[in-house]
Amino acid sequence: MSNTNACSPNKENFAFEAVRHNGEAILHSKRAKWYSPCKSLHTLIKSPESNLASLRLAHFAKTPRISFGQVKVGSSVTERLLIQNPHEVPQTLVVEKLSSDKGFYIEANELENDDQRQHMNLGPNKEIVISITWKPKEAGRYREILSFKWDSIHRAQVIVFGTANAPLKRNEKVGAVVCLYILVSFYCLFIWIYCCCSKEYCEKV
Repeated sequence: MSNTNACSPNKENFAFEAVRHNGEAILHSKRAKWYSPCKSLHTLIKSPESNLASLRLAHFAKTPRISFGQVKVGSSVTERLLIQNPHEVPQTLVVEKLSSDKGFYIEANELENDDQRQHMNLGPNKEIVISITWKPKEAGRYREILSFKWDSIHRAQVIVFGTANAPLKRNEKVGAVVCLYILVSFYCLFIWIYCCCSKEYCEKV
């Protein structure tokens, strides 16, 4: 009995179609949808949180960047970060630098405090989602680096940035309203003059 390689192509793995060319039928193989025993059974399932910025606890992983956009001083904006542990062993992620003096802080159910430091435990091949909130205290452009340590020696970073706008003062608000009123008045005056001129022109014609 001859051994047939399960990964070799056969009629069940391919579909064939005949194409007429210069009066002759030429067979072309066309790969169809089929199940192959060669496919890996360990297929990664796409995370429902895959659209979030992600911090992967692995060597040479890409540094995530989170934009908070335009934020008024005194108000807060919250963004989410996906943290993934692709290893077969649990990992402890320690928060080293948070830039809390700039108004950044994190929230997570897995966040624990120990020896005046914050850390999170991730099981093997697990992922968690944490919230990063920014509440700026002063106006300006900000770009900060949040630092973490995993596996006791490896470090990871998250870049956060945004612009904090000072709230308008009372005089500035009044000035903005007055300017808007003047613009609307000029627009209405222009429309009135245009209508009058058009009416006179039509009467002459």
